[in-house]
Amino acid sequence: LRPALVEDLADLATLDAACFDVLWHMGQGDLRQLLLFGAVTLAVVDGCLAGYVAITTRDDVAQVARIGVHPAYHRRGIGRQLLLAGLRTAVDLGCRSAVLNTQSTNQRAQALYRSLGFHPTEEQFMVYTLRI
Repeated sequence: LRPALVEDLADLATLDAACFDVLWHMGQGDLRQLLLFGAVTLAVVDGCLAGYVAITTRDDVAQVARIGVHPAYHRRGIGRQLLLAGLRTAVDLGCRSAVLNTQSTNQRAQALYRSLGFHPTEEQFMVYTLRI
């Protein structure tokens, strides 16, 4: 694991595209904002970018703004390592709690979050789409 650098943005955008459905992709501009205003940690395996986590903070609350692991590296514990590293960063920044959101259908991610002590709040966020 290592901190992300501005020089990583192109590779990070490529990784993001591999991790998320096209509806949820973040481009270099969005990822740059996370890098500038948050803490982004990369997982590198054999010289290849395998995953990342982005943490943002407000007061003493951390938000897991983004976490993704390339499909080729699933089921190796990389997501857990990234999330734990992000939470350690949040503690170092003075945070006392952490929040995140995920799709209701993402059972694998939810299992990871629950295994680390996160619990659902029943709060829902509206997502709008338009078929064209």
